Amino acid sequence: MYRPLRMAVASALMLMAISFAAASSAEAGQNLSLDLHGPYSHGAGYQAAGPVSTAPLKSGEHYFAIVKGTASIWPASQWSLGGSICGASEEKPMFPSPGAVNGQVGWDAETVFAVPPDVGFFHFVCVPSQIPFSAISRTPGGFQINVGGGFGHVVPVGGERSTPTAGHTYTYEVAGTGAPASFRFLDDPVADDYGIFKIEVLDTAECEAIGCKESAGGGSDQIVKPGGSVAGAKIVALPASRACVADRARALKVQFRKTDGVAIASVSAYVNGRKVRVVYHRARGAFAGYVVVTHPPVGTFTLEVRVTTSRHQVLRSRHTYKACIARRKIPVTG
Repeated sequence: MYRPLRMAVASALMLMAISFAAASSAEAGQNLSLDLHGPYSHGAGYQAAGPVSTAPLKSGEHYFAIVKGTASIWPASQWSLGGSICGASEEKPMFPSPGAVNGQVGWDAETVFAVPPDVGFFHFVCVPSQIPFSAISRTPGGFQINVGGGFGHVVPVGGERSTPTAGHTYTYEVAGTGAPASFRFLDDPVADDYGIFKIEVLDTAECEAIGCKESAGGGSDQIVKPGGSVAGAKIVALPASRACVADRARALKVQFRKTDGVAIASVSAYVNGRKVRVVYHRARGAFAGYVVVTHPPVGTFTLEVRVTTSRHQVLRSRHTYKACIARRKIPVTG
């Protein structure tokens, strides 16, 4: 083969290998940094720090975004004004913004835990017993996620938070749509903000390997807010555990309550993390169905039902059941 041609082919193969490796690693284990100081974009009448985005996530697969960090939406000078800080501020961000004046912080991805003296903050009046609080309870912006259906607040694994976690770390479950997952922080302006949120996106296997759901607190009825319109509604109703579940195949009826603003796209179910069969249908515009649990594990087991909405976000409900051994008739002899 002519040498220049050989070199061209070798270069092409090398580029293909690099592209393939990038594509293989693009699905999970991705690390991002969302700097609240900018650069910024515009959204919903506000400025927004970011967005920062992953590579496309596989459609139908479940992913977990672990978000860690602290920040301030006020300039560092605001914290040193005369007067008392409301709440318990921290001396500096966990991850400072380069090129910005970093000072005390009172915000993380889910909560507001401190406010500087004398700030105009959506009619905020300092009442020590009312801080910390959920960021979305008082503000229209904050940390938002988009997996293909538009930006909005997503409820973290473990439920809504009004107090910060010890490590200012939160886990969010989302369903891939073939589009990137994007993250932003909505504020106006962002030029005086500082602090970085570190974001790691894992696939289900990677999450299970480090126990990211368990460390986040877990819990039942983990409801995602589609566009911020639904909060705390129990959409999935699992059957009660009054009696034990036989050791043979057993169908457990599941009800799906119709809720304005939520459209169910698909349903899946897991027993102790193992996927099981779901049979469901639409009845008068709503979902109904049952879960087939074949040969339940000995002792107790946990059934988890996951609903993916038309906005590609995930709702979960869990319940623990007891398995029992079916009694057999003993023949009478003699």
